[in-house]
Amino acid sequence: MRIGQVLKLTLNDIQDRKLILREPKSGKEQEIVFIPQKVADKLCDYTIQKCTSPDDRIFPISYEAAGVMVSKAGKMASIHLKFEIDIARVFRG
Repeated sequence: MRIGQVLKLTLNDIQDRKLILREPKSGKEQEIVFIPQKVADKLCDYTIQKCTSPDDRIFPISYEAAGVMVSKAGKMASIHLKFEIDIARVFRG
């Protein structure tokens, strides 16, 4: 999954082990991503604590903040992850 797709997820987009991606880059209306049960369980616990409305974004952070977090996680795991911001996207809004 792309970072932007993860950041757009809302409580409405979670159905047990399925995540519904709305308006993906493929041009389809939606796509479904299956996640491991352990991840689904952790995500459920997290959303119970953090989300109050079904329309709340699960991860209410910016694209840039997510990139910093991914880079830090990579360093902790001794994996070099290259995060690039699409400058055109920044100016498109």
